[in-house]
Amino acid sequence: EAFTKYRNIEVITTRSGPGRTGEKIAQELEYYGMPVTFIDDAAMRLYLLTVSKVVVGADRVCADGKVINGIGTYQLALAAKVAGIPFYVFCETLKFDPRLKGDEVDLEEKDTSEVVGLGRLPPKVRVRNPYFDITPLELVTGIVTENGLLTPEKVINYMEKQSDDYG
Repeated sequence: EAFTKYRNIEVITTRSGPGRTGEKIAQELEYYGMPVTFIDDAAMRLYLLTVSKVVVGADRVCADGKVINGIGTYQLALAAKVAGIPFYVFCETLKFDPRLKGDEVDLEEKDTSEVVGLGRLPPKVRVRNPYFDITPLELVTGIVTENGLLTPEKVINYMEKQSDDYG
């Protein structure tokens, strides 16, 4: 819908970690006729300098405003901050959790075969495959919800109100 309204949108999507969700996103965007460029995660900083804003999703937003999302989100937010590029999170308020603080989140790891094939590294090399990371609210320009844009201050106010409703 946004693309039909704003025809000048072009998207750059990364591979998005071991799960390769970026491939699925690129396929969907192309299906709807949106111009999309697909890059490896490691190339993100190079292409970041060509965009006007960064948009990511979220799996959860914690009480302290920290954003839980796919691995690489934090490094993308840091790079955007350094480059002076606005960093937005698109997330429905259903994913806001006023009872959970970011430092309490247990970050899931998946099978290491997604990172490297069996027998391709010496047996004593430890392989890790984290799926999520935590992005501090200070790196977020705003969170776009079904109710509109929430600035970082409004995110905290919203969480405090929700917490009071639980308490």
